[in-house]
Amino acid sequence: VVVFDKTGTLTMGHPEVVETVAAPGADENLVLSTAGAIEKGSDHPLAQAILRKATGLDLVEAEAFENLDGRGARARIAGDDVFVGNRRLMDEFKIDLGALASEAARLTSGGRTVVHVALGGRVIGLIAIADKERPTSAATVASLQQAGVKVAMLTGDNQATAERIGRQLGIDIILAEVLPGQKVQKLKDLQAQGYRVGMVGDGINDAPALTQADL
Repeated sequence: VVVFDKTGTLTMGHPEVVETVAAPGADENLVLSTAGAIEKGSDHPLAQAILRKATGLDLVEAEAFENLDGRGARARIAGDDVFVGNRRLMDEFKIDLGALASEAARLTSGGRTVVHVALGGRVIGLIAIADKERPTSAATVASLQQAGVKVAMLTGDNQATAERIGRQLGIDIILAEVLPGQKVQKLKDLQAQGYRVGMVGDGINDAPALTQADL
């Protein structure tokens, strides 16, 4: 089995914001400027997508920035706690989605990566992001399968997003909602099942998994 990291490997690694949904009492500019203030200075592909969308907006200075591995980030703006990240982050800090719960479900079921923006203890908006597959990915997957090799995709994306991309590319094994620190264990699990494992990745956090792989 060959395991591909998704972002930047099977996909272009240049995700773009495709939709922004604001909670009652907020607006799109507040959602984007709040998220942009937290993501400013980050080189993560999702952060860069948000910053491109927030171009031209006034991004205030955030304090006490903290990266939360595989979940998002937190900081403070004008004394208020701000959280920007996935649903796991909201659940961890017991932040209710309120009126946006159904919108989050809609975006997720559509295969989008959903970034939640919480300010002062409530979710003020959702940012939906999508990344395009590389033009060569489907043919590469098919070629490996014709050679008798199974193809797995490893991603931190939610299950719905991962399955959408997996269906488009014909992936055999989908490993979704995987934190960076869990990648090695996923490879060990495959090896324990008797597979010889090849790993293809593009980022620093792929290094341990690349080392664990047989190839």
